[in-house]
Amino acid sequence: MSTGSTFQSPVDRLFYWAEQQPDVTFLNQPIDNKKIRYSWQQVAYEVSCVANYLSNLPPNSKVAIISLNCAHWMMADWAIMMAGHVSVPIYPTASQKTIDYVLRHAEVKAVFVGKLFDTEHVMSAIPEGIMKMSCYLPISSLPYWDDLVVKYDAMHYRPQISADQLMSIVYTSGTTGEPKGVMMAYRAVNEVMKLIKSRVEVGPSDRYVSYLPLAHIAERMGVEFVT
Repeated sequence: MSTGSTFQSPVDRLFYWAEQQPDVTFLNQPIDNKKIRYSWQQVAYEVSCVANYLSNLPPNSKVAIISLNCAHWMMADWAIMMAGHVSVPIYPTASQKTIDYVLRHAEVKAVFVGKLFDTEHVMSAIPEGIMKMSCYLPISSLPYWDDLVVKYDAMHYRPQISADQLMSIVYTSGTTGEPKGVMMAYRAVNEVMKLIKSRVEVGPSDRYVSYLPLAHIAERMGVEFVT
């Protein structure tokens, strides 16, 4: 790890487990009465392919995720990190005004559009000039996650993320005015996860059901970053 032996980014931990238990089930995603199983190795591979695609963006680009909770929410987040960009989660139930404001305020270059109650509500709120990608089910004319995995080679993993690098900008809900963006460095996430793990015993066989929005930092910490 580039900043010392105690620092591990969420991407580091993803690839650690992909090496330690590649064929063990990591994520289960129900779609249309079916359950899609993703092993650790499969998740790491797909993340690497999409990260390769995202590497075409300028370094440290802001990339938004607008989606209900699903496996691809987390995979999109890891792909953004692996490509050296900054994720900007947006609540899937946000108003069009809020979506437009956050995307413009954060100077977002691209957005993952995922599982949604009303796709058109979100699509029409995204300003012109922002690259759009679908990551849950295909959306007409948008680059689709599964197609990107086929088209792009897996990016070689190198643990180059530094502790003080900006990882994400998490916006407040905007109930008391315009949403406020909180800048989160990898170091902050790492310290919080060490604290959580010192108080909550989590084992490799434990299973989670994700129900709070992953755009909420508590759910993201407890489900995505606890690996």
